[in-house]
Amino acid sequence: MTTPLNRSDYDALLDDLQADRAQLQISRNVARRFFTHVSPGNIHSVTGQYVVIQHLLVIASLVAGVLCAAASLLVVYLEFDTMAFLAVPLTGILWTVIAGFSNELGGTWDTLSMYLVSLVLIWFLPTGYILPVFFFVTGLLLYRAAHLLAAYFLKKLVIGSFEAFEMLEQHITVVGHAD
Repeated sequence: MTTPLNRSDYDALLDDLQADRAQLQISRNVARRFFTHVSPGNIHSVTGQYVVIQHLLVIASLVAGVLCAAASLLVVYLEFDTMAFLAVPLTGILWTVIAGFSNELGGTWDTLSMYLVSLVLIWFLPTGYILPVFFFVTGLLLYRAAHLLAAYFLKKLVIGSFEAFEMLEQHITVVGHAD
């Protein structure tokens, strides 16, 4: 947004959103940081809305994703014997790069398709690769799910609270609404 909206402009925006004449876009990384760095109590005091469950879902998904990535690294370490010194850092770097590219707004990674294709491909892999690939891909799916959930929850919060919209206005892009 270029100029701050007042309450009547916000109400007009809500009408446009309900009529599908406008869309809100919020960076997935901003949304994830919002739910991981701002306490639910602070959010409630500003917006009047409770977001404890949303906060916990985002945190749980992030933690589960990172734990799956760690499990993948552990299995790689245990399965690859002498090549583990090379395989573990490469696996960690690859996971970090893919997770970073797949989370931002407009990312082209279709996570569910990637996950399903990977699960099918697992059947054709040698036995030693099945668990690391499963944990690797599941970790990516959960990590991305945290970002998608955070973006969804933050959009709902912004639509339901003018105060939340005001607080986050500099991070929101509105498409299709006449200012």
